[in-house]
Amino acid sequence: MGIYLGIGSNLGERRENLEIAVEHLKSIGIPVIQSSTVYVSNALLPKGCPEEWNIPFFNVVIEVQTDINPQALLGECQKIENLMGRKYEEVWAPRVIDIDILIYHSEIVETEALIIPHKQIKKRSFVLDPLAQIAPNLILPGMTETVLNLSRKHNRHQPQWMGILNLTPDSFSDGGKLSGKEELIKRCKDWISEGVDILDFGAESTRPGATTLSPKEEWERLEDPLSHFIETKKGVFAPRLSVDTYHSETIRKLLSLDIDYINDVSGLSDVSLLSDLNGHSCYYVIMHNLGLPASRTKVISKEEDVVDFFKFWCESKINTWESRGLKKERLIIDPGIGFGKLASQSIRLLQSIQEYQDYGVRILIGHSRKSFFNTITKEDFSVRDAETLGASLRLSSYGVDILRVHDPILHIRSFQGWNLVEGVGD
Repeated sequence: MGIYLGIGSNLGERRENLEIAVEHLKSIGIPVIQSSTVYVSNALLPKGCPEEWNIPFFNVVIEVQTDINPQALLGECQKIENLMGRKYEEVWAPRVIDIDILIYHSEIVETEALIIPHKQIKKRSFVLDPLAQIAPNLILPGMTETVLNLSRKHNRHQPQWMGILNLTPDSFSDGGKLSGKEELIKRCKDWISEGVDILDFGAESTRPGATTLSPKEEWERLEDPLSHFIETKKGVFAPRLSVDTYHSETIRKLLSLDIDYINDVSGLSDVSLLSDLNGHSCYYVIMHNLGLPASRTKVISKEEDVVDFFKFWCESKINTWESRGLKKERLIIDPGIGFGKLASQSIRLLQSIQEYQDYGVRILIGHSRKSFFNTITKEDFSVRDAETLGASLRLSSYGVDILRVHDPILHIRSFQGWNLVEGVGD
């Protein structure tokens, strides 16, 4: 089952504090196997506490490896907290670092000093959400539902934000805006500083009528930007790198690099890739479509129930994935909004997300600025972030795991405001 720690900070340089805590763990022989991205949450506060205590937390979950027993691990975590300046006078006060043992394999520990699994896991979205990111099918000792299901049901569920970086001259809403290296670097720095979880680079537009690139042409657009961000990527909790592609040749090159997500818009049309993926640690997104580039005339029949159609496709893809011995927690499903679907079918898929959340895989939605919004606006595609944001907030309440958008900063800020009014606490 593994050993999972939750780490939080809401004083000083919060992201840096998380990284320092991990370095301390490594220095005493407790390496990190995998980690979540950073989740921001409102502080849990008692009534009547000082106003200055209300500082948002940066939270992560990590899986670690160690042979020491839970009590000894607790002692080591407390030593790190002390070393980093943690004060213990008041339980709810802001803190430089907070390290909790969430899970220790399948053990159940109940002592005055230590309770495992952590007694508040089920109530805290800022633990469930990052834990579901790295161990979606984990079932906690004494519980019956997976972490992924618990995460989705929480009223404060927070999706990961994937920002779209189009290195293309012909994308439907922002083609050509990132044609220069300086523009791209500036945008990425801005996004990283605001807490964007995943940077998704795409070199070929898949809009209707788009120009198809050869793998060589695609790689020429990708190679320099990817090299730059791989070289400058620092820390366990740095934003994840993703590439939006369907070319097998490109995907095989990406597998040799430090890429965290492969966003395969072909829906894994080349099953020979499965042998290359076996044993690889990257996450793999497969998107439903009826052909690339998208076509307005090649769509799912009106006679079909689009949700049943998509569920059948999901089952087929998941079965193929698992039959090759690949871990299901590395697979992510994208219904392909606008790809091979009428506007009404895309809307129906968005409305029915909870009907296809029972497969034990995370769901990614790419709805940003798309043509199904034509039903409510005549605005140009480039200025549809208001409509996109409204849909995103609703989708987050449905428990969607990853939202792929053009303006992730707008979404992060809006979500924080929306979540703030939900109330402080569980």
